[in-house]
Amino acid sequence: MKNLSGARRWVLALAALAALCLVVGLVVVGVVASTADGWCQVGPTESDGGQTWQGCTEDDSGVWWGGALAALGLLLAGLTCASGAVVWAIESRLPQVGPAEEPVSGSADQQPASASSGH
Repeated sequence: MKNLSGARRWVLALAALAALCLVVGLVVVGVVASTADGWCQVGPTESDGGQTWQGCTEDDSGVWWGGALAALGLLLAGLTCASGAVVWAIESRLPQVGPAEEPVSGSADQQPASASSGH
């Protein structure tokens, strides 16, 4: 993680957010859909005292919110793929910049001061 650039870190953060939204959205949809059967028992309504089942008007907003969150996760996943491809393509073409090298004392590149004075 230390050797990643700032742009690559942003792409990874966007990927984590996309995964989080997608997983939470799918879990919410699954939990709400599995607990809501869509039918409610409405007490004895027949003349012989039998009970009937009728459609409920339950609050199904959890399915909508979960679906919206999962859709947002898919959208973010697509944007992450696109931005990741752009970032990695651009940064792979940039020259690698390493730590600045200090000249070694006594190397052949340096000439002694007496040699340059012309004596």
